[in-house]
Amino acid sequence: MFASRRNFLFLVGILIFALVAVGCIKTNSDATSVKPGKLPGSLGSLPADEEKSEEEVELPDFTTDVNLETLDQVVLKTNRGDISLKLFPEAAPKTVANFVRLAEQDFYDGVKFHRVIKDFMLQAGDPNSKDDNWSDDGQGGPGYKFEDEINPRSLGLTDEQILTLEQIGYAYNYELESHKMVRGKLAMANSGPNTNGSQFFIVTVEATPWLDGRHTVFGEVVEGMDIVDAIEAVATNEQDHPKEDVVIKDIVVVRTEQGDEGGEGEATSTEETEATSTEEETSN
Repeated sequence: MFASRRNFLFLVGILIFALVAVGCIKTNSDATSVKPGKLPGSLGSLPADEEKSEEEVELPDFTTDVNLETLDQVVLKTNRGDISLKLFPEAAPKTVANFVRLAEQDFYDGVKFHRVIKDFMLQAGDPNSKDDNWSDDGQGGPGYKFEDEINPRSLGLTDEQILTLEQIGYAYNYELESHKMVRGKLAMANSGPNTNGSQFFIVTVEATPWLDGRHTVFGEVVEGMDIVDAIEAVATNEQDHPKEDVVIKDIVVVRTEQGDEGGEGEATSTEETEATSTEEETSN
């Protein structure tokens, strides 16, 4: 009886998700009947109109363009403080490569946390949020979309739940080891299956089982959760947009250099590496 009730609630959640996913492609002016983000499935907000994006970059060749072997962590440097993240390349290699590539290209510099929902999550990563016109925040991206990286079995979903999600378009990779979406986890925002781009969110609630199988989890907060909590406490309007700007000034990629004998050396950021290279070129 309990299992049947759980499956019924799961099916209701799927229906709500499908309805909200349709609604979240609308602008704020024509979506007043359903507040963005108030329902669990509406985290997805990748572009209905990608032409509004301020920047476009090429989709990286995930196998060659980004070195994930020396990746240590990334640091979100915000105007409220630093948030350090550990990424999960083994769980979501394409997603991590995409995030690192965009960060190293300064794509995220100046974006805001454009959606903040207390006891749920913080969302950022939209280039549209760099200006003062927040009406189109949540509709931007890098100019491309890519597939989800999720193994529903490692999340504990039942065969019935998996089938239901597959019927609305989700395609899974059973070779991955996915992470559950709990407090402190970093995941991709989307507008449905295989619509990942640049937007991401950090979970602030203890667990979000209704989102398992719908969003790619690709990292977690390892330091600065107090900063996350402080951002979560910022006052918001009816569309969950912060009344005070919370800006990501920079995302620093920290790498661990390999020593001459194969051991790990000191961690260095991409910015430090570039500065060293410039100094060497100047001295030569």
